[in-house]
Amino acid sequence: MAVLEQTPPAAVAQPSPVRPKKGFRKYWHLYAAISPFYLIFLGFGLFPVGFSLYLSFHRWDGLGSMEWAGLSQYQYLLS
Repeated sequence: MAVLEQTPPAAVAQPSPVRPKKGFRKYWHLYAAISPFYLIFLGFGLFPVGFSLYLSFHRWDGLGSMEWAGLSQYQYLLS
C-alpha cells in the first residue's frame, strides 16, 4: 500500500504595512541648515539667467522704457 505524505501549504508572504515617511520631520534641522545655500543660489544663479532671457525679448538701453521685440532680435542674430 502506498503511503501518501501531505506537504504543508506554502506560506504566502504578507506585505508589510506601509508607514508614512517621516523624512522631513526627522531631518528638518538639516534642511534648515542647507537652505541658505539654495536661497543664495536662486538669487545669484538662477535669477540672472531668467532675467536675461526676459530681457532678450525686449529692446532696452538700460535707462528708458522697454519695448517688446519678440523674436526679431533672434532673427537678426541668425540672419
